[in-house]
Amino acid sequence: MLAPHNDEGTRQMLTLNSTYTGNSEIAPAVEDADDNGWHKDAVWTALAADSCGDYAVGAAFESRYWKANADGTFAVVTETYYVEQIETSNQPVVEPALAVLGRYEFLVCRSLEDVGGTEVWSDTEYDDGVDVRFWFDLADAEQKCREVALSDQRFTLTWDGLPR
Repeated sequence: MLAPHNDEGTRQMLTLNSTYTGNSEIAPAVEDADDNGWHKDAVWTALAADSCGDYAVGAAFESRYWKANADGTFAVVTETYYVEQIETSNQPVVEPALAVLGRYEFLVCRSLEDVGGTEVWSDTEYDDGVDVRFWFDLADAEQKCREVALSDQRFTLTWDGLPR
């Protein structure tokens, strides 16, 4: 695992810009690597508003993958799926529209024990095409985020793990 559990058994997650505590783990880490050398770390929840922007609402679901590079560094991908309230201009909104979005952090570090502290390079990409529907129920949109975070079909894992 990349980040330790604290005394209460909750996960401490390190990302590029901040540290969250008190997140709940919803899926355990996978020890075996896939064919490209990627290991899946645990999937957990965080507050979307704390990490995903001004219009983020509800829970965010995050998953992390890592692999060892030939030069002794490690490649880490943190995928965050969250719900954002859609702003509409010049139209009254009876019920707020919601969208499911993604944020992908690509990072190269020297140690998996201190990902952010040993960072060599990083980049962040955003994806507004995770789900093309508008949602009107926050629980349903959060469930979609959870499903995407738990799935194993990731375009981010086509990254070679080296700085771009």
